[in-house]
Amino acid sequence: MENKSMSMRLTHSTSTIPLFDLVDDDDENTLVCQLDEQPHLINIRDEAAQTLLIAAAQSGSLKILKELLKRNPLDVNETDQDETTALIAAAKENHEQCAIELFKNGADLALTDKDGWGAVTWAAYRGHAHVVKHLLEWEGNPNEAGQYIRCGRVKHQDHISGSIYCDHGNFWAACAVKNRDDI
Repeated sequence: MENKSMSMRLTHSTSTIPLFDLVDDDDENTLVCQLDEQPHLINIRDEAAQTLLIAAAQSGSLKILKELLKRNPLDVNETDQDETTALIAAAKENHEQCAIELFKNGADLALTDKDGWGAVTWAAYRGHAHVVKHLLEWEGNPNEAGQYIRCGRVKHQDHISGSIYCDHGNFWAACAVKNRDDI
């Protein structure tokens, strides 16, 4: 009995590893075939509890991300072991189109990772101005100084330099925008 259980676990484990490789390689066709054959694998997790959707957002695989979003059951707000969502991963890695697609499909801008950093904070901290712009537009008017957003506070927007400063506890994240019209 133990051997059968171990065999099933090893088979399941080895069959899932290539799925994450397919996301990393942006191999949409092979991934689609795998998921068509075994639809339950849509919610599979890797050793860091990352889902295929989070992996696609993190790597910027827009085609794969869109394909995954079309499938059910899929929770767009699932988190990994660090409580990172697909939207946070996309914002953190400057994958603007992935962030847009996730938000259109119900990604919650209010969610934060285990350290309390949300998509806006990560994008601002890493200087991803266009991602910050989109996230702030979704949450409300980005031109209102002192506007509260659920995943941080926009403390100040300098209209001369175009920088946005996000207050997040013990630090300020500044996101420089090259052109004031970008925000």
